[in-house]
Amino acid sequence: MMPVCRYVARLSYHLYQWELQQPNVGEESLTDFLLWQISQLPFVKYRKFSKREEGQQTGADWEWWFVDRYHALGLRVQAKRLRQNGKENFRLLAHKTRHGYQIEMLINSSKKKNLLPFYVFYWPGTMKVRCRLNRGREEGAFLTTAFDICYSPVRMCDFLRGNARQKEQASLNSGDLLSISNPLSCLFCCPAVEARLYTPTTALFEFIRMYWPIIDDYRENPDQPLGLHERPPRYIQVLLDSERIPDWFDSEYQRIIDAKAVLVYDMREW
Repeated sequence: MMPVCRYVARLSYHLYQWELQQPNVGEESLTDFLLWQISQLPFVKYRKFSKREEGQQTGADWEWWFVDRYHALGLRVQAKRLRQNGKENFRLLAHKTRHGYQIEMLINSSKKKNLLPFYVFYWPGTMKVRCRLNRGREEGAFLTTAFDICYSPVRMCDFLRGNARQKEQASLNSGDLLSISNPLSCLFCCPAVEARLYTPTTALFEFIRMYWPIIDDYRENPDQPLGLHERPPRYIQVLLDSERIPDWFDSEYQRIIDAKAVLVYDMREW
C-alpha cells in the first residue's frame, strides 16, 4: 500500500494547508475534495448522490468499503470540522434531527447493517494522537470511532442525557477528540496494515481493532466481528462489476445506503 500511503498522506497535507489558510472552510467542501481525490486512484469506485432522499435518517456522509477476494470491510462515516471552541465542538457532535441525535443514529444504523461507525475530523493537526509512530503533524484529516466519542473515554452521550443547562455547559476540546483519533493516512500507512499474516481487509480490521478495541464491545452478534462481511452487499458488487456506474443505481440503492456517498476500495487483485 506504500504508493497509496504517500498519495493519501499528501492529500491529508493539502487538507491541512486548506484549513490553515481558510479557517472557515466547511466540512462539506473538505469531504467532497477528500472523496473525489481518493476516487482518482485506479482501483476505487465512488458515487456521490445528486440529492438527499426523503426519509434519509442517518445523515452519514459516506459508506466506505474495502473489498478483497475473501472479505469485505464496511464503515459508515460522519465528517465534522473541529473548532477551537470546545462548546462549539459539543454542539456539532450533539447535532439533533427529528429522528434523534446524529451520533446515536450513526451508531444504531451502523450496527444494524454490520458497519463500523466512524467520524472523520478535519483539523490542521499538531496535537497528540493515538498513533504509536507519532504521525499526525501537517495532516488535516483524522478518524475515530463513534463508540469512543459516545461511550468511553469521552462519554459524550452521558451529556446528551443531561438537562438543558448541563448540555449548554458541555465542552469537547479538540485536543481530547484528537487524542482518541489517528490520522486518516494511517489506514494506508500503518505497518500493521502491511502484515502478511492477514488478507488486506482483515489487516485493516486488525489495525482498527488495535487502536479502537472498543469495537468488540458493541457488536450485535458475538460470533460476527462488527464491520466484516464474507461478501459485500449487492450494491457494492454492482459498483465493483460496472465499468460505468449504471444510470439506475441511485434510484435503486440510495435509500438503502442512507448516506450521501459511497466509496469502494477494490483490493481483489492484490
